[in-house]
Amino acid sequence: MSSRSWPWTQRLLVAGSLLAASACCTTLPPSIEFLPFGSPADVASVPGERAGYELARSCGDAPLRHGYFVLLGDRSKPRADAEQLNLLKNEIIWPVARDLDFAAGVGRARVCSDAGVIVFLSSWRTVDKVVARLGVLVGQSSHGFDVEVWVRRPGSR
Repeated sequence: MSSRSWPWTQRLLVAGSLLAASACCTTLPPSIEFLPFGSPADVASVPGERAGYELARSCGDAPLRHGYFVLLGDRSKPRADAEQLNLLKNEIIWPVARDLDFAAGVGRARVCSDAGVIVFLSSWRTVDKVVARLGVLVGQSSHGFDVEVWVRRPGSR
């Protein structure tokens, strides 16, 4: 039986590839940020009254516990019930948020004093676009509801 060995050119090619790969890996940063997280300074939206809703940083006298902004629906409209909120959350709000931030999530919770929807974003750089789109939705809705916007780094709890 004869054993085959690699010709010297193949051995040189493999050794060179391993050496290049090891040199390459030492120059990479320890982590790569696929979606830029940004900072609150990236947000240009300013609290205030809008058409059909108010963009606020607090719930009246009480500051927001976790969120960055809250879109307060028109209080003169009838409040959305649980079924309507679920429909809004699943069929309208989640697709809007997900379209702008692939790591976005939504949930139902108490927002200020009423039941509402919370939108979790993974980047400060998406806040303005999400607030603008959701503001149109909240302002034109036939029912009043609130949306709180949180920004959290993906994977954080």
